Amino acid sequence: MARRTDRSMRLLLTTTETRTMRSIIKNKAGRPASMSTGKRVLCAIGAAVLSALVALGAIQPELALTIAEWAGLVLAF
Repeated sequence: MARRTDRSMRLLLTTTETRTMRSIIKNKAGRPASMSTGKRVLCAIGAAVLSALVALGAIQPELALTIAEWAGLVLAF
């Protein structure tokens, strides 16, 4: 690598090093597929239900526990 100046934190690369770095960056895997709309809606509903259950747990813990147990049984089947 070429020398860097005393005041700079930037590294100066030689031409060969620059080519190597660019080839590494270009060979990265493609961008992952974005989440489908159905999955986004399902995640949003799950987050809303979980937030509501936590808020209910602050007010009526017994009711929140009962609802959570019931939901667990429903989701198990």
